[in-house]
Amino acid sequence: MSFSFHGWNKLSKGTQRAWKVGGGIFAAGIIFKTAYFQFSRGLMVSDMDARHLRATKSLQESRDFGDWAAKDRKERAIPLTTEQRQQLREYLALMAEHNPDVYPNKSESMKRRRRKMEGERSGVFTHPYEQQLVED
Repeated sequence: MSFSFHGWNKLSKGTQRAWKVGGGIFAAGIIFKTAYFQFSRGLMVSDMDARHLRATKSLQESRDFGDWAAKDRKERAIPLTTEQRQQLREYLALMAEHNPDVYPNKSESMKRRRRKMEGERSGVFTHPYEQQLVED
């Protein structure tokens, strides 16, 4: 170990004291930064935990309200006749064709569904929701 501090004894007492003070300041800075990092990390983690709990609670309340609203709408809605359902589908297809900004990427799928409903029904469906629409 004497090889690493070989030149230490050649320094004057004032220079040795300056290096000791500089090393002490450096070590104190490292200790302070480490303690500050741990403290601020603890604050951020506890704040994130509290935010997560609030967000989870809010999300659950929103889901519960959405379920209630969907159930309420379904109970209040007057059931459509087959003719009304067909007219509604045609209206939505027409709106999708003329308003692509409002109904993005829906016009082609609506055209396919309309063709499938108007044409012969082969019983082969490419998507599960198409079978559901045909059965409605």
